[in-house]
Amino acid sequence: MRYKPLISLAIVLHLFAIILSMSGNMSPSLLQQRLRYLLSPYLISFNWYMDFVPVELTHGVETDGLWWIQIRDTSVSNDWQTITPGTASYLESTHRVRQIARLTGLMTLQQRTSEATTVLEGFLAHQAANGKLPVRRSNLPDAKENPAILADSKPTRQLEIRIVRQPVRDLEEVQLANQIGAELDPLPGESVFVAKAVEGENNQWFIIPQSEPRRMVPAASL
Repeated sequence: MRYKPLISLAIVLHLFAIILSMSGNMSPSLLQQRLRYLLSPYLISFNWYMDFVPVELTHGVETDGLWWIQIRDTSVSNDWQTITPGTASYLESTHRVRQIARLTGLMTLQQRTSEATTVLEGFLAHQAANGKLPVRRSNLPDAKENPAILADSKPTRQLEIRIVRQPVRDLEEVQLANQIGAELDPLPGESVFVAKAVEGENNQWFIIPQSEPRRMVPAASL
């Protein structure tokens, strides 16, 4: 056939794009992120872009699953808001944010709270500098209504921040459910770390833990 080589090439490229999208679903490498960004128009058009349709795990260990960083400004709303990227760039992908959430979440589970807070402080500073914090600054005075307020008298801004993970079921639980023919509902997300975020000068942020983070392994009794 005249077009057989072109058809074969198109099939190979299509399968390559699908494998690339699925293999980089949870923790893509830098090369995978770049290739997915280049192929994103094609993958999105055919609903194969796994950022939007993630492949869920059916079972795993405690550290598996999806992770989120959420913030809340109680002066605006009592609802938690998940930090999501503002662009489709591979440098600002949803997976990149989730990997930061996973990294800091695992640090807190390992009792490395100081390291986790350092990462979160830098992350919040970057988000704030680029205007990507999904909250309104309603806790700041309105200059139009208060003309006497000086420009350099900006009140301290405080947010609540937490790390949430989506637990996955272990293999034994899944096997038992399969044996008795039971359907397992998705497990609810759980908070592994809660803190207060305080904005300082020069776009600096300070994280103050508000609760004892969960442990990966229960403390041994003495």
